[in-house]
Amino acid sequence: MIASNDFAQSTIPLIHDMFQIHSIFIFCETKPKHKEWIKNWEKIEDVFTSIGSICEMLEQDIQQYHLDFPTIYVTNVEMIRIDPSFLCTQLLKEIFVEMKFDVKSKKEFIQFYRQKQRVDNTIIDELEHNYSMHTPIWWYTHDCCLSDIMNQAFRLQSFYTIIKMRFFIQDLYKQIEKLYKPSSEKLTLYRSQGLTHAHFEQFRMMQGGLFSFNSFLSASIDENVALRDADRSRHDSDLIGIIFQINIDSTSLISTPYASLDTENYHSDAKEEFLFTMHTIFRVGEMKQLEDRLWRIELSLTSNDDEDVKRISEYIRQATQGSTGWDRLGRLLLIMGHFNKAEE
Repeated sequence: MIASNDFAQSTIPLIHDMFQIHSIFIFCETKPKHKEWIKNWEKIEDVFTSIGSICEMLEQDIQQYHLDFPTIYVTNVEMIRIDPSFLCTQLLKEIFVEMKFDVKSKKEFIQFYRQKQRVDNTIIDELEHNYSMHTPIWWYTHDCCLSDIMNQAFRLQSFYTIIKMRFFIQDLYKQIEKLYKPSSEKLTLYRSQGLTHAHFEQFRMMQGGLFSFNSFLSASIDENVALRDADRSRHDSDLIGIIFQINIDSTSLISTPYASLDTENYHSDAKEEFLFTMHTIFRVGEMKQLEDRLWRIELSLTSNDDEDVKRISEYIRQATQGSTGWDRLGRLLLIMGHFNKAEE
């Protein structure tokens, strides 16, 4: 919400706690002499004297909103309790990595992209005609919304969109796999997230258990970046700011590849970022409260020797036996009750 300074002082006390309002921007042509009052309202971002500065902050808020969108599964190692959606997306990962896709797959997505997405046609034209001129990671970090569309589809379990994007998912996975370089040193990365109180309670109950983001996952070496973003999550009183500290023991044979974005990023000034393939599985470690509604949670990247990860993989294979990848996916969709999608 954008409001003038005079209007805001009289109105914000009446509307501040409405769940429909995420952030409030105060617009004033000149900086007011007295703005201490805004400190009493956590949803107020600041007082701005130009529309341009509001747009910049609004863009940051939108990016943070995407980070805070629920993107997790907490899985129990008891097979009967594993989330069916988690199983389905794990199976999709296996299928898309193994199957062969042709030029037709890209054409289908371009057509879908034009019909369904509110994106400038010049961007879609660039993707259609120049896709092979750049790497999949370059396109993933591009401002053409590919990453947003794909990760939102995973979060919302939009199988139609996921299947339409199968060529890009495979290309991106294979590039990360190709760029992955095991190291003799341990690596620590950081990722911020805003969690609802319900999601956070799930975490507290699952310490020592397995956990997976249901999308591709980016993380940074810079802890301060994660701390800043996690702190911004607390502007929403319904969220708890989380800093995930991701510990990687590179001496072990890890279960999922990851890659540095330094040389592949569309944004050349972005440094010290890493990208994990979709549905990377972590083990939940120590949890520490830093401030009110601000926590650090340690995650350890699992290895191929992890017995629980082996059991999950075996469970997926047993539950969805089939002669082809599409046959296996169809069986799982039937189990989940998505009869129309299974038929497609």
